[in-house]
Amino acid sequence: MAGLLTSCQGSVKRRLGPALRARVWPPAPAFDLAASGTSESSSKALRVLRGCASVASVTGESSSGSFTTASQVLHEYALRRHALSLTEATSLLRRLEDLRPSVHDERLKALAGDIVGQRADLPLGAVVDVARIVQGFGFDEEMASLLELVMDSTSFLPPDVVLSFARTLSVAVQRGTAGRHSRAAVAGMEEARSTVFRILGEHVQEAMFDAAPAELAEALLALAVYYCSRRGGAPDPALARPRHLEVFASAAGLLLGGRAEVAPARALAKSLRAYKLLLLGRRPASKFAADATPVSAAVAAPVLGLGAGGFGTVGVTSQVGLGGADPALVPPALAEALTPRLSDLAAHDVVRSLHVVTSLHSCGVVPLEARTKAFCRAAMAELEVRADELSIRDIAFALRSISALAGTSARPLWQSTGGGQDMPQMLTGSSSASVIVKRKLLKRLYVEVQQHIPSLTLDDALTIAISAERMSHIVRPGVVVDLLAAEVLRELRSLRPQQICDAVVSFGRLGYDEAGFLRSLSQTFLSKQKDFSPRQLAVTLHSLASSGVRERSICSAVAPQIIRDFVGFELRDMSYSLWAFAKMTHRHAPVFGKIQDGLRVMSTSKFTPQDLSMVLWSFARAGWEIDAEVLSKLTHSVATTASTFSPEALVTTCNAFAKLGFAQQPLLVDVYRSLYGKLPILSDPQLSFSFFLFSTSGLRDEALVRRYIFECSRRLHQLRGQDLSNVLLACSRIATPDMLADMGGPGDALKQRVFGQLENMDRAPLLGVYLAAPNVFPVSQEEALRLMDVMSDHLPQMDAPELSRCLVGTARFEIVHRPFLIPLFHYLRQVRERLSPNEGTSSILTVYSLGFCKP
Repeated sequence: MAGLLTSCQGSVKRRLGPALRARVWPPAPAFDLAASGTSESSSKALRVLRGCASVASVTGESSSGSFTTASQVLHEYALRRHALSLTEATSLLRRLEDLRPSVHDERLKALAGDIVGQRADLPLGAVVDVARIVQGFGFDEEMASLLELVMDSTSFLPPDVVLSFARTLSVAVQRGTAGRHSRAAVAGMEEARSTVFRILGEHVQEAMFDAAPAELAEALLALAVYYCSRRGGAPDPALARPRHLEVFASAAGLLLGGRAEVAPARALAKSLRAYKLLLLGRRPASKFAADATPVSAAVAAPVLGLGAGGFGTVGVTSQVGLGGADPALVPPALAEALTPRLSDLAAHDVVRSLHVVTSLHSCGVVPLEARTKAFCRAAMAELEVRADELSIRDIAFALRSISALAGTSARPLWQSTGGGQDMPQMLTGSSSASVIVKRKLLKRLYVEVQQHIPSLTLDDALTIAISAERMSHIVRPGVVVDLLAAEVLRELRSLRPQQICDAVVSFGRLGYDEAGFLRSLSQTFLSKQKDFSPRQLAVTLHSLASSGVRERSICSAVAPQIIRDFVGFELRDMSYSLWAFAKMTHRHAPVFGKIQDGLRVMSTSKFTPQDLSMVLWSFARAGWEIDAEVLSKLTHSVATTASTFSPEALVTTCNAFAKLGFAQQPLLVDVYRSLYGKLPILSDPQLSFSFFLFSTSGLRDEALVRRYIFECSRRLHQLRGQDLSNVLLACSRIATPDMLADMGGPGDALKQRVFGQLENMDRAPLLGVYLAAPNVFPVSQEEALRLMDVMSDHLPQMDAPELSRCLVGTARFEIVHRPFLIPLFHYLRQVRERLSPNEGTSSILTVYSLGFCKP
């Protein structure tokens, strides 16, 4: 019997928590079974066994074993509902927290209602536990009742209890459950929540958590979630004084005063997240910064915004004089303290901390300096070692954070077709590459993505795709793109407008269009276009056009919505929509006219360099006759702001003026002189194409010509294809061979480069070389025959204008090479009906000058 008693007592004590063990199993005087009689021993043993059975019923255990399902616990509650004490009911509710019962089970609702109905008799610790569990189940009315109880005595509650309640409420805010309450419950809950967080803030300011860094971090994070997150329920700052600014300024002084160095790693990570929420405020966010250049033209820090909000720092630093410090100084200090202790954090928390630092950097709140750079390098090294500990959501956020450090894609800034007259892909955005991202880390993370495909969600797939596009110049994602695209296609019907926009942008710029992927997205876009905002519609349309989608039916389908919702279109939306229509060669008169009318009444202060250049190019590409008033307004804005244009915007503007036939010398001089100082930073395609445009502009600026020739000569060894052809054409237009020699032109080096690349050129650049070469350097008969032999291979693919130009170029060599001319005449005869009058006349004169007569 003694053995049975000891075994039963030990089993029950082990299964009880410390608090409940003390209440259910109070210490009792020891008794000696050996000294007692057998009957007394048996009686005591039976009493103990009955106590064990009673305790087992309270804690969810029975003689047959413990309850393993929520159904068993709720069945026990239903059987003993009216006999259960408040303590026993609370214990059952605690047990259900881990068993995940159905929140629709009426027995669960009844159990919670019974406990909340007796809330006045609950001890403080039990109130906190019940509130946490009830909030987790989403029982709003019961939560409101508990909050009313707390509000009446908040001022008298100890700090740890207030902090526990605040933690519970902040979880509700993060999950968005605060908005599910009935209208009757909301009124009381708002005041209760405000009271709890006000008291918590006072406790922080009164240094009640100074001796407990972990609790201070918890308090700051709870306050930040409530006051600063997008789902927070804090009062409008315009209506009530934002008390939390003083609290965070006070805590900043504490953390900057040396407390960060002794705080645990997890406390530092939570404090870092709290100050991020404070500094970024409540501004709405998306994967792509809606107020920056749309991702189809510039991946911004995520419509790609990697932060959780916006800049939102107005008023934050105004609290420095209130006995605290500037909160913007805290994140670098916390990052510095956390750097040597990253191994103490879970891999999940390392990702979150890295995301905080990169978000603050991307939004321009906290710059990357020595401390934050060191932290980022250490965090990435830690993730490389512990990548296998990350979930798919962690991997997505890790890639998202790393992409903010990797800078923009190295995709060529200029994509030209034909004679190089096409629109540049203007890539702007963050140019920060201060922290080197290792290829090995990215490859490891992409491998982990493949391992977690079963748990991949649509949001994670889009986040990874956006990040992979930004870092494609470092590591190509390879097969990962196929897996991400498959997830997007699987959820195609449920895509929201922003998700469609993000998918078109990211996969389009990755060059992915397997199995008509972009076509499928475009069809989904058309089916849901009525739900798109003007910005989303413009970005999606622009991205489809820049990705090679040329279906005019798309423009026809969205045109009515653009006209109907035009009042909501900003200049950026107009420029991107207009660009897409021009790119798809769809001159939709109502849309072009509506945008032109909008530009006529728009203030010039809203015109940005990129918008001006794109609008001018779009009108020129579509052949739209711009209204004189609008053209004057646009050109005046270009003249006054040309010095602030980016190189991409300047080259695009020059291209637009050339297409429009704009010949006002004073304005063109201003534009090209603004380009003078930027020539060294232009890409090879931009340099060669702008040189060609300058040669057609009619300007004669010797200083600019010399600078162009110098830059082209310096890069001659790397020029090829269309770039080389453009340089040759420009040289043939602006100077004779002798003049080029006097200016230090490339001369023989250019000739050697041209003939070295001859066999590798496409039809369009080769035709440019064929036309320009005799005017730039001497061409021997052998070299001319070589050119004709190479050209003859491209004759079948040439259209009427190209064949006419080829014939004109042949006359410049002054050679009658019948094996070349006979096929050329043959193809010209086939397309003679498509020759313009000027082309026909030029061809006749060329034949006459050659003295060629068909036998």
